Amino acid sequence: MAVAHGVQGWQRCQGIDRRAGWALQAGDKKTAAPSFPSRPSFASAHARSTKTRALQAEKPSSPARPSAPRSRRRSGPRPPTSVRSLVLEQLLRVEEKGAFAALASGDPGAEGAAMPLSAQDRRDVTRLTSDILRWKRKLDHIVDTVNGDYHRGGGASKGARRRPKPFQPSVRQLLRMGTFELYFSRKPSYVVNEYVQLAKLTDARKAAGLINSVLRKVSTYEDEERSEEDLLSMDREDLVECLGKEHSHPDWLVSRWLQRFGLKECLELLEYNNSRPRYCLRTNPCNGLTTSEMKQRLDAAGVEYSDAQYLDDFVVIDRGLQNVFAAGLMRDQLCSVQDVSAGLVVDLMDPRPGDEVLDTCAAPGGKFYYAASRMGYEGKLVALDASENRLRALERGTRRFPDDTLQIETYPMAFEDWSRENEGVLFDKVLVDAPCSGTGVLAKRADLRWRRDENQLRELIGVQSRLLDCAKRHVKVGGVLCYSTCSIEEEENAQRVRAFLEKNAGFQLDVSKDVRKDVRKDGFLQTFPNRHGIDGAFAARLVRIS
Repeated sequence: MAVAHGVQGWQRCQGIDRRAGWALQAGDKKTAAPSFPSRPSFASAHARSTKTRALQAEKPSSPARPSAPRSRRRSGPRPPTSVRSLVLEQLLRVEEKGAFAALASGDPGAEGAAMPLSAQDRRDVTRLTSDILRWKRKLDHIVDTVNGDYHRGGGASKGARRRPKPFQPSVRQLLRMGTFELYFSRKPSYVVNEYVQLAKLTDARKAAGLINSVLRKVSTYEDEERSEEDLLSMDREDLVECLGKEHSHPDWLVSRWLQRFGLKECLELLEYNNSRPRYCLRTNPCNGLTTSEMKQRLDAAGVEYSDAQYLDDFVVIDRGLQNVFAAGLMRDQLCSVQDVSAGLVVDLMDPRPGDEVLDTCAAPGGKFYYAASRMGYEGKLVALDASENRLRALERGTRRFPDDTLQIETYPMAFEDWSRENEGVLFDKVLVDAPCSGTGVLAKRADLRWRRDENQLRELIGVQSRLLDCAKRHVKVGGVLCYSTCSIEEEENAQRVRAFLEKNAGFQLDVSKDVRKDVRKDGFLQTFPNRHGIDGAFAARLVRIS
């Protein structure tokens, strides 16, 4: 097994033929990759036109002086709206302002309708932004390697070893974008000029020559092949750094997974997290659509799908997710995008008609809605969330729920605050879908791997323990406390539950619920992306016995 196979496997998964620079879809003929601006003429003409107008306005009757356009362009015109310019804006917003950019999340329903581009161009912005965020460390490694080679002698004076200066943010992002298209998508070398022209329309204009030089070197860059034997012969520190750079993950995660899973499964996880995410659909019975009827609508819309392996009311979208949106299935709330792993958590909790259910961290609402469906829209559902905006969005999703049989209450407040104000209020089922590291959903959350570290993991463990302590006060005797995360880390999962049970003899782990053996481990529900082909998730069903 070679490390480079991770990148090549990703390219095959995305339908990219590295030799020809084509994008392939399963069953399709060879067609060109998603269209980006292919010539610099528009950007160049815009720059020339701006320059000419500035000179004419300053002194119409005199010859143009070289210094004038530099003064006029100091602030720089806004780049013409294009796929690349919008990707640059998104990347800067995520990197510099810490935004959880909707376009960067990989969420198929988050494509900004306000962008003045075609639907296909908006999808290209989403994909390119997500891919660059996902591969950020690998892209930086390539750029720094070729730039370091230059400073070690290729373009410097003989014997010089100058350390490269840090890039300003827009230069770094442009280099990442160009490197992705040249290295991963195998675009022709004219792409270099596209990024040079885009740089000239931004605050990176002074670095246009540098961008040209570095990307020219990137266009000829090749990875060093390493076999599995080569990897196994490395010492631990070098292996962690090698895998982290090659598969674009932070070292702390690579180190943990190597320790827990070994090299083979660690590589499988790294490769899965860099693959194009798969999405699932679930029916919304409150709107009168059965699973079989949903499949008929998907057939009519030209969507390719397969039955979900674990739950009957889910399907896995193989191809054509955008057709689902175009057909109005999402607009009319006939179905929802939800991963099977989230459905398995609700299935383990097993809410039934007439139950009173408390969802302590409810937004964005996927498990809440599915719980209502499993209850047959009969009973009582209480939703809490500290974010008022997120809870308001959840409320909008309940508008078609029958209000004569299902009572819904929502409270925009933290669970611990609500618990203090509602002492003695008990429920049949309490769901604690706890804040967590999210290491089970890194394929869909492209930037999440860069937002987590081991210190945050320790802080999250404390939050999870406090939520469980609050939740135990609101479970009826004979009722169920369901604890879940979208993490694959043991400290957030089994260890949290065992620590809770050691201190609370009135609860016990319930293993009577029928759960398939391949997703059950030590009495807990546990899914792993590389093993099960769905998001990583954990859940425990605890029954109050006294």
